[in-house]
Amino acid sequence: MYTWHSNIDRAIHCRLDFFVVSRHLRTSVLNSSIISLIGSDHSGVSLELQIGVARGKGTWKLNTALLDDPTYIETIKSAIHSTVNSCRDKDPSFVWEACKLSIRSASIAYSSTFQSLAAR
Repeated sequence: MYTWHSNIDRAIHCRLDFFVVSRHLRTSVLNSSIISLIGSDHSGVSLELQIGVARGKGTWKLNTALLDDPTYIETIKSAIHSTVNSCRDKDPSFVWEACKLSIRSASIAYSSTFQSLAAR
């Protein structure tokens, strides 16, 4: 099929209109077609893409309302105490990083439980 034809001589036609698709988007192309347009010497070009990027959970942020929850505070104190005890002979900067990791992990676990209880 052609995307342009001469209004004077129908034997003259060309493929002038097209989409250029990069190699990494090639698998996203679902359909392409040439569509006749009334009153124009050009045909329309249609391109259907499957654009959908799988997204992760995003950036985790602490729900500061948990800071008023005594059970959460005890959970975090316990996580810190356990981490400090298991890293006694380590460099203080390593202990600090390990504490931050355990606080984050305990907070995510607690807040997911907290959210599922609040949803009931």
